[in-house]
Amino acid sequence: MDAHARIAPDYARKCVATLTSSGADNVGGIMHTVPAQDGTVARALAAAISHPFGVGNSRFRTHSSEPIWVDTVFGGCYRRDVFDRVGYFNEDLSRGQDMEFNLRLRRAGGKILLDPSIESWYYSRSDMASFLAHNWTNGVWALMPFAWSEGAPVAFRHLVPMGFAFVLLASLVLSPALFAGILGLYVGGAIIASIHCAVVRRDASLILTLPICFAALHLPYGFGSLWGALSVAAIKAHRVELGKRLFDAFAAGAGVLLLSPFLLLVAILIKWEDGGSILYRGLRVGRGTRRFRIYKFRTMVMNAESLGGTSTSDDDRRITRVGAVLRRWKLDELPQLWNVFTGDMSLVGPRPQVEHDVAKYTEEEKAILGVRPGITDWSSIKFRNEGEILKDQPDPDQAYIDLIRPEKIRLQLHYVRNRSFVTDLKILWATFLALAGREVKLP
Repeated sequence: MDAHARIAPDYARKCVATLTSSGADNVGGIMHTVPAQDGTVARALAAAISHPFGVGNSRFRTHSSEPIWVDTVFGGCYRRDVFDRVGYFNEDLSRGQDMEFNLRLRRAGGKILLDPSIESWYYSRSDMASFLAHNWTNGVWALMPFAWSEGAPVAFRHLVPMGFAFVLLASLVLSPALFAGILGLYVGGAIIASIHCAVVRRDASLILTLPICFAALHLPYGFGSLWGALSVAAIKAHRVELGKRLFDAFAAGAGVLLLSPFLLLVAILIKWEDGGSILYRGLRVGRGTRRFRIYKFRTMVMNAESLGGTSTSDDDRRITRVGAVLRRWKLDELPQLWNVFTGDMSLVGPRPQVEHDVAKYTEEEKAILGVRPGITDWSSIKFRNEGEILKDQPDPDQAYIDLIRPEKIRLQLHYVRNRSFVTDLKILWATFLALAGREVKLP
């Protein structure tokens, strides 16, 4: 199935049969955890992640002798209508998509069945170093889904190691004796669980090795979750906003100064062509529905709004000769550096929209208004040739709604949910590559 797991030859057949006969919305089976390589430590690591002391009530790992209702299964088989009722997997999550989806399914009244006759095998990590690193990452991602999900996207058992790690840290600060007592209780529980596992598996070596492996599972996971919680808090509070704002102000100010001779030349050319105004000052909706005036070099005839719609194709007769060149290379957007400098906009962010377009936003799409609009973003890169797409369309406004808007909104929401300073730098670099005619990989 992948590098770490395989399924029984009759896995799919049994899943479909059970799904049909049980009335469940999702069906899966038990997972046999075996070491990828044989060895004393490898066997103990495999035992740690298949024992209730190690993984709690994760029943597909700890097994059941008869079919039972559970909160999640490995390699689930779903009814097709589940996705119509619950939606799809959350693509903003790098890990834990199945757990988050199954919890949404259960909150919507769905049922998940574990059938022990359905089997798979998981080949666990066999060395301590990779086991520790994997558990740290799992711990971080036990909390990270909270940044992009509504409600609790993980089960309670996923939060227990974080609670344990927090109690250990707190007790160490408050009272060394309390710390020793809590640690002693944990060690005692680990030893009892190890003896039980050694008897069941008939492997005496587990008595000595398994307590260490339990700690290697829980402690990195718990402290990783604490780190994940801090990361979620930073994302939720948008603590990167200050650094982003400083970068915007510095870059925009420097850009205006460095480009001032070129900006002056463009202004002269626009004025020379038809004697009209140099700048277009359009009303746009910014962060938090705040209205502001966006600045662009004028690329269309005067009073263009009264001569056509808001969507513009490359063959629009309202575009001036100078304007056509500016639009081709996106040079008409350069005055927006002033909008960035004053704080109405950012270098990177969803393009600001006019009021009547914002009025059509769904509840999900209103998240776009939670960030500063920008000069460029993923959607701007993808639809940099928007005018070409709308060319020869009898109704450019309707063509925009049908051909461009859905994907543009998707990319804008993707940016809002995954924004970071690093992402902004990637988008700026991708913008330069796109303007240079290079292919750019989009999310």
